[in-house]
Amino acid sequence: MASSSVAPDGIDDEHSRPRRWQRHANPAALILLALWLGAGLAGFFGGHANPVYVDETDGARVVLDFPETLRNGELFEMRAAVTAKQALQNPTLALSVDYWHELTINSFVPAPLKESVVDGEFRFTWEALAPGDTLHVKIDGQVNPQFFHQNRARVAVMDGERSISSHDTTLRIWP
Repeated sequence: MASSSVAPDGIDDEHSRPRRWQRHANPAALILLALWLGAGLAGFFGGHANPVYVDETDGARVVLDFPETLRNGELFEMRAAVTAKQALQNPTLALSVDYWHELTINSFVPAPLKESVVDGEFRFTWEALAPGDTLHVKIDGQVNPQFFHQNRARVAVMDGERSISSHDTTLRIWP
């Protein structure tokens, strides 16, 4: 059986010759993929140690270890340590309500004696601290899987209504 080299109607020889821009693959997709992977390896999308904020005040030494970058669906841990320099009758950790938007908090150790919402803040209060005593708080949670956003918040340590330390933070959530 003889093969035919006749092209179908409407197809000319010029259609079978590659054009200049068709000879090589476009490197743009590879470059974008490399940039995306490089940003991930550099920790831009999370996966690195939390920044630690330390504040020395007259009333207490406050150490906050809160994440600033997470990915949706990721488990995370927050830690706070309050060492009293003077007696604290009602040591309280206050977090803006917006900070925990679309986050699920799984555990709070030790459990606070009192929980409340005051002036747009979640407030958690523990038993009194004598000078030199340290309250260590560990919070475990998870980012809801569909969430992709940025939460801004104020994290404060208080003695009842009196502010001891305050820190503004941002939590970025990436896919």
